[in-house]
Amino acid sequence: MLKARQCNADILHIHAIGPGLMVPLARLLGLKVVATHHGPDYNRDKWSKIADQTIKVYEKALAI
Repeated sequence: MLKARQCNADILHIHAIGPGLMVPLARLLGLKVVATHHGPDYNRDKWSKIADQTIKVYEKALAI
C-alpha cells in the first residue's frame, strides 16, 4: 500500500478477504480500492470457529 501511494497508483486491488483488513488504511492513505471476494471462507469446514469470526471481521473491513 505504501508503494502504491508513493507511485500515485490510480487504484489498489485487494485479492481475497484476508488482506481486506488493510482496506481502511489504504483509504486513509487516499487510495481508491477494489477488492475481489472469492467466497465466504467462513462457510468452509477447514476453519475453526475463531478463524471463522476473524474472517468475518476482515470481510467487514472490505466494505469500509
